[in-house]
Amino acid sequence: MYAKAREFQRKAPRQARARATVEVLLEATAQVLVERGYAGLTTTRIAERAGVSVGTLYQYFEGKAELVRTVHQRQVARAFDALAHKALSTEALAIAERIEQMLRALLEVKSARPSLSMALHATMLELDGPAYLERTISQTQSLVGSVLENHADDLRGVDLDLAAFVLTNAVDGVIEAAIATDRLADPHLIEALTRLVLGYLDGASAKLRVSGSNATSPG
Repeated sequence: MYAKAREFQRKAPRQARARATVEVLLEATAQVLVERGYAGLTTTRIAERAGVSVGTLYQYFEGKAELVRTVHQRQVARAFDALAHKALSTEALAIAERIEQMLRALLEVKSARPSLSMALHATMLELDGPAYLERTISQTQSLVGSVLENHADDLRGVDLDLAAFVLTNAVDGVIEAAIATDRLADPHLIEALTRLVLGYLDGASAKLRVSGSNATSPG
């Protein structure tokens, strides 16, 4: 994941007024990015939307790329925090119910500002290329891996590291596609995603059971 927002900023907003200015600048960046895309995003437009001078903007950020990266980092942090909280609060549940609740939490966050998520995805690919995907998803993948490890007794023989990689990227891909095609509000999406995850895990377990059975059967 990216460094925290304050590590990006040229001037740390220690006072309440300064913190408020940073928040206004970040929100203005999000709004203009959605409306005009990265090509139409300028520090002048951001400052005008925020109601501050361009000079004030440069007190806290080096330019529009840094502003966009900070907005994106916050979006990623919200999604991860929602997942982490749900993962912790559902530890006592069976894996199927736990996964469904984690997916619901993730979709709830993603549904808050889908247009911004789509604009950020396109912009971060432009700024940092595919490497941004690895940075964005690595922490979530680690969290998913830890959840699977909690249920290792139910997933004996499954390559949990590979499962975490496949499932995290599969779910992220489906959600990004749902945002792009305006299907994020589909009431059946959560069920489909849950089946996707559980189907993979069940299939991996079944394959190993079959392989084991074949290996031990008489010649």
